[in-house]
Parts: sequence; structure tokens; C-alpha cells
Amino acid sequence: MSITDITIPQLGEGLQEVLIREFLKQPGQTVKRDEPIYVMETDKALVDAESPVDGVLQEWLVRLNEVVAVGKPAARILTDGDSGVPAAGPKPVPAAVPPDERNGAVQAGHAPPGAVLIPPRTRAYCRQVGIGEQEMKQIPAPRGKLMPADVELYHSRKTQRTGVEPGPDNPTPGGDYVERPLPPQQAALQFRLKRSSQLVIPGNIARAVEWQRITDIVGQMAQRNVRASEFQVLAYCVAQASKSHPKFRSTLADLATVREYSHLNLGLAIARPDDELITAVVAQADELGLADFLNRVGRQMRQAWKEGDQAGSATQMVLSYLGSYGVTEGVPTLVAPASAVMFIGASYKFQDTLQAKVSVTFDHRLINGVAAARFINTLDREIDHLHGQTTQFAKENVLCLQKK
Repeated sequence: MSITDITIPQLGEGLQEVLIREFLKQPGQTVKRDEPIYVMETDKALVDAESPVDGVLQEWLVRLNEVVAVGKPAARILTDGDSGVPAAGPKPVPAAVPPDERNGAVQAGHAPPGAVLIPPRTRAYCRQVGIGEQEMKQIPAPRGKLMPADVELYHSRKTQRTGVEPGPDNPTPGGDYVERPLPPQQAALQFRLKRSSQLVIPGNIARAVEWQRITDIVGQMAQRNVRASEFQVLAYCVAQASKSHPKFRSTLADLATVREYSHLNLGLAIARPDDELITAVVAQADELGLADFLNRVGRQMRQAWKEGDQAGSATQMVLSYLGSYGVTEGVPTLVAPASAVMFIGASYKFQDTLQAKVSVTFDHRLINGVAAARFINTLDREIDHLHGQTTQFAKENVLCLQKK
């Protein structure tokens, strides 16, 4: 019997890290060679990672929603005898690299295992920031080739540790500081934001809506002992508007393929303590009546608050509301694979009525400005429709009471 560490695979050139999305096997379970054991999110897609060996899963060495570097061990599997999987270690540098880009100790033609390539432009940058030859060789190079970005990261961290900017021309000391690791949830969000910046071509439009109607709806529902917030009422109207706008129920499977869903899986942004941002998801939100929608929203938000982010590859749209903070407008950032994100600002008085700004950032690869404008206009009509319904109900109740 032997133990085999299963590492995060290199799936493409330039891939440096992945996000762990789901465990398909639990410790103690048997796994077969080529059987998917976990799901990871890369810069481009969700990928099932397969086991290269037969055996029994002993433990996970990573956590859900953790951003993990390529090559890091993800799981430990107990196998019978030789697993056939080589032990993890530094990868050899490809031989077909120009001699002038190799470490000075490397001879032309071949690079020994573990050697780090240092291109001339990286050496020039090191000289610029005051890093000598010996220190240069100690800088971590995750891709086996030392790039200016690696030097910049090392130089920045060194400055933070010492509080002094290295170099003879700039000895100014820095101030006091405390270093903390980035919280896992923020690291996961950072991963998705980076991925989105590489994929999404964002567009944005905004307009004011008459918020007084939302306020009236909430008040009329309270008279019926139905508790609802203004944000929840607006979210319901968004879900209803998506029925006639299939692009807002869609995502891009790839650059040439639109994945259109029958129903909307609506994300609701939630702020937890320490500025932690997570998303609760209401599945098939457009199919729910108002009472069921409100109940589902409450349940999903409570669950997300306790257990963490619920967003997945089928969450097509996310809503963000900062009304309670007095923020009247903003341009929301779209996080793929969602096709749109809506920001709702705090209400304000305009010509003796309450209004609020609604801003939509959409994926321009899938949605154009006219489609986004039509969606907001449909949302406005849905608010008007719900306002009419609740107002009529309130009038009928008053008439009934008067007759009695």
C-alpha cells in the first residue's frame, strides 16, 4: 500500500490557479482511475478533475471555494502498490529556450530540472529596482520562468516586510502595518473578478424608476400582515420581467454558444461582516408567486449567511442593493458566468416623488444596449402592474369593511 498525492493539473498554457468548486468524493470512498473526484473552475470553464489512480480517498488537502495554485496537492489517495504517478516536484524547464534567457549556470542546449529561466528583460527590471544576481535567483518563479511580474510581487512584499523601499536612491521608511491573509471568500471573488476581466466585454446603462410605487406596495402588503422589504419587491419584479427577455435567462457556454435556460436563477448580493460579499440564489425565481418568492428569498438569504456563497454556473443575473447605506447610484461589476448584474440605489426625492436609479451592467458579447434598455422598461411595467394589483386589493378590502 502507498499514498499518492493528486495535484492540481496544468490544463493550458498560462493557467496558474484554479478555484475548488465541488468535491465529488468523500474521504473513505473508493475511486477509480479516470473517475471525476472534484470540480474546479478555471479561467474559462468548470472542469471535472479525474483521479489518475485506483484507490481510496484518504483526505482532501484543499477546501471548497479555495483558490489553489496549479501543481499543489489537492487530495491524498491510498493505492495498492505502485500508483504509476510520479512524485510531485519541480518540472524540468523545456530545452528549446534560447541560451541567453537561461540562468547563467545553464549551458546552451539543455536545462537541468528545477532551473529557473531569467529573460534579459527580467534582469533589466531587477537592476532597475536594485536586485542583484544572487537575490534574483531566490525569487519564486511559479511558471519556471522568472518574469517582471514575479519580481514586482517579490519587491512589493519585501518592501512591506521591511517598511523600507530598497535601493540607494530611496531609503524613505514606511509606516506601521499588519499583514493578514486574504479571507477565502474574498480570494474566491478575486479569482472570479480576474476571470471576468479576461472574458467579459461589459456594457452599462442606467435610468431612474419611480420608487414611490415600491414603497406603496410594501405598505399595502404590511396591511395584509405580509412582511417584505423594498429590495425583495423589486427583485420579484425583476424575475417577472425576465420571462419576456430570454437573454437575461442565458449565459455563454463558449464564444459561439448561448445557453438559454427556461427559468431565471436570480442571485442576490449579501454583505457579511468584514466586507465579505456573497450571493444567495433563488432558483427558478420567475416561476414563483409573490408569497412563495418572498419566503424563498428569506430562506436562501439565511442559508447563504450561515453557509456561504450559492452562485453557480447557472446563475444568470445578480442584484445588488445599497439603499440602506444612502448610495444613490453606482456601476456594478459583472462577474461571469452571469450575463447581467443590476445595482439599485437609495431612493431620493425628485419633483415631489420618490425615485431610485437602476443601473445594469451586461455582457456585451451576449446582450446589446437596446435589449438591456427594453429589459429595464419591462421591469418598470412590472412594478406598475404589481402596484396596481396591490392597490386594487387594498381598495376592495376597504369597501368590504365599509359594507360591514
